[in-house]
Amino acid sequence: MEDEDYQYTKIDIKRESKKKDDYLAWEMVYDSFLLSFGLGKDYERIMALRIEIAEAECDMVIEDNNFLRNKIKMLRRELEELMEKPVENDLDSCLIHLSKWMGYKIDEKTTTYWEFNKMLREYQKEIERLNKAS
Repeated sequence: MEDEDYQYTKIDIKRESKKKDDYLAWEMVYDSFLLSFGLGKDYERIMALRIEIAEAECDMVIEDNNFLRNKIKMLRRELEELMEKPVENDLDSCLIHLSKWMGYKIDEKTTTYWEFNKMLREYQKEIERLNKAS
């Protein structure tokens, strides 16, 4: 456990608790978030690439195969490209489009992630419906 502050996962911040308990509470919140929304496709590909690179490096140590060296270079290059890939839609752009679609300004400070995600999915469904109609 790192020296980060997880006290904000408490229901009552004034109540004393151990850092370990705060961290466990944060893990439960984060796990439930991942179960609800999952990971992005890019993140899943990054994890798969890292596993593939590690396996190829182990095989290269065992076999000393030049083909594996080239494969590792290609996988690392793909990983770097994914890591440096610009984010397509930033939060501000999404809020502008969603606010226009909803007909009122969406306040980023009071809107929960779950509400925002639901609005975004409904907006995407509407765009798909309009694209099919045209």
